[in-house]
Amino acid sequence: MKQINVYERVVDSLPEGKKFPVSVDRDLRNVSEALLRADTINDIEDIMENNRLLRNRIKTHAGVSAAELFDKCVEELKK
Repeated sequence: MKQINVYERVVDSLPEGKKFPVSVDRDLRNVSEALLRADTINDIEDIMENNRLLRNRIKTHAGVSAAELFDKCVEELKK
């Protein structure tokens, strides 16, 4: 499986000086670390099901493009 650091990709895409609130940053980091440890597509899907609200929180604080990048990274992990 691919090794993609979702946290780094999403945070690096934020505009200069923009940051997530601490709770969103922490949850994104935790989900990213869990995704890096995932061994199967089912593992990835389980992680995303358990954290399905995270995408909306990313969208709220950083916009649609960051949420779409998050989705794209997760899809890349499944390949």
